[in-house]
Amino acid sequence: MKNVRFTSLVCVALAALFLGSQLPVSSTVAQDDAKPKSAATAEKKAPRKAKGRVPAYFAQVGLSGEQREKIYSVQGEYDGKIDELEKQIADLTAKRDSEVEAVLTDAQKKQLAELRAAAKKKADDRKKKTD
Repeated sequence: MKNVRFTSLVCVALAALFLGSQLPVSSTVAQDDAKPKSAATAEKKAPRKAKGRVPAYFAQVGLSGEQREKIYSVQGEYDGKIDELEKQIADLTAKRDSEVEAVLTDAQKKQLAELRAAAKKKADDRKKKTD
């Protein structure tokens, strides 16, 4: 259930990112490469080079080398943005969980810690059996 919520949040965040952008991808790439504002900003905003993988099934449609490079460029540009959104989601989730746990009494917090420890031990034992 938690994965479903996380995936939903990522999808919503990505949709907002894509819908909020009014520049075409190629313009954004050219703009970033043309004139960085400062060295610190350039390091932060510079698109990362993709690891040489195209999305599922793209390799089967006869991509040219130029198309592959453009795909890698687009992937590299969005990787940093997606990483930042995932970090924001993780931070918000941790903050929410902390605030929710703060509602509990000390006895409830202790019981919750014991339940979590037992669940972790059970999961670890299960993992050992499959390894």
